Amino acid sequence: MKNQNLLEKIVLYGSVFAIILILATLFRHASISMGNDDVTSSIVFVIIFILGTLSYLMIHLGLIEILKIFTKKEVIDQGENKKVNKIVEKRDEEAENKVVEKSEEENKNKVVEKVKEIDKDEIENKNVVKSDDDELSKIFDKKYQEKIRIEKQKLEKAIQYTKERFTLYLSREDLAKLCKYIEVYSKQGNYDTITPIEVSQLKYFDVNHFGWNIWNYFNTPNNSITQIKIAKFLKNIFEELYKNVEVHAIKTRLKEAPDKGIIKIEEDITNLTEHNQSA
Repeated sequence: MKNQNLLEKIVLYGSVFAIILILATLFRHASISMGNDDVTSSIVFVIIFILGTLSYLMIHLGLIEILKIFTKKEVIDQGENKKVNKIVEKRDEEAENKVVEKSEEENKNKVVEKVKEIDKDEIENKNVVKSDDDELSKIFDKKYQEKIRIEKQKLEKAIQYTKERFTLYLSREDLAKLCKYIEVYSKQGNYDTITPIEVSQLKYFDVNHFGWNIWNYFNTPNNSITQIKIAKFLKNIFEELYKNVEVHAIKTRLKEAPDKGIIKIEEDITNLTEHNQSA
């Protein structure tokens, strides 16, 4: 390769200097034709040769500088694009957090309002010494404990589904990690504590389908979760599988080819876990 580059340079420079030499010779003959002596014509030859060489060098250096400017501009544009992508992702995450906070606040208010409405008659008819505030507090605690019980059962079914789908493709340690991460996702926890795990045999669309199934299972009218959240969740856990895939690309392909692969799209994973448990 080095010999080839050297040969190309020799041919290029040789051609350029041959052309300059021909031009200088033509100018010398022209000078002789105009009646000048040999010394003057030789001086003309030397001057034309030097000017031609300098002109070539100036053009060559100028083109190199122009190429550097365009190359530098392209690098700057790529850097700007990366900054824009980071800003967009940060803005989406902030918007998503606001939606989650607003949803949690609304859910809490709805629970309090429902407790007040449902148990209003019951509280009025009870002949108790305690104040209405104490009675409401007890009822609220009872309803809250019921809500916690339901959420726990829901999480257990999601973990059971996860075990059934990944037992053959993860080590026991990684499977335990994945089940723990499902709990983090269900509680809208922080993904910074997640450490990546490696999965064998499964393809990216298998994991996409698993992500959509989990998102669809936990996404309810009272607990709205955006798909960008599950996309980031998958990206953090299966880092090696998604190393060349952006979060937005994962989000758009969650339900792609629903019947393809080992893990398929399931509208209700509870039917699968209940069937397996009864079997």
